[in-house]
Amino acid sequence: MKKRVKSKMIQNTINHLTCNIFNPRIDDPKLLPNTKGLYLITVNSLECLPENMKTLEFDYLCSRPIIYIGISNKKLRARDFRNHFNGNTRGSTLRKSLGSLMLFTKMREEKDDNKYKFIKSDEDNLSSWMKENLYLYYCTLENPDEIEKKLIDQYNPPLNLKDNNNKVNQEYRQN
Repeated sequence: MKKRVKSKMIQNTINHLTCNIFNPRIDDPKLLPNTKGLYLITVNSLECLPENMKTLEFDYLCSRPIIYIGISNKKLRARDFRNHFNGNTRGSTLRKSLGSLMLFTKMREEKDDNKYKFIKSDEDNLSSWMKENLYLYYCTLENPDEIEKKLIDQYNPPLNLKDNNNKVNQEYRQN
């Protein structure tokens, strides 16, 4: 019985996600809610991905490959639009992964050598690329972490390194 409830919970979340799509190229960021929630990032097509991602296995949402699933425990608008699409690498694992795959130039932080961002021109190029090629599906949830891991398990987005124990694309995530 419990497994059926989980499946229903995942299906309900997917139904909500598919009703709430944000195209950062044309949509007003004010459309994104200022509440907690879950989001799923897809790419327009495999052709626009970095070469080393094109051969991976993907699950799809609305005919688009899923590359990342995340949560915001504060505000979706701030997390998704400001941090991912307009921020810098320090505030976004998604940006860090994509920029590294695109071989952008890293700049180490003075205070902490383990933290970095990309040089300004690469950060700008990454923001432009993301706005041009990515879609964001979102839904508001009071406890988004509860379902995030379940969705990562089911959809295996290749840029989710943490909590992704799926065997598919495992070697890629370890490199």
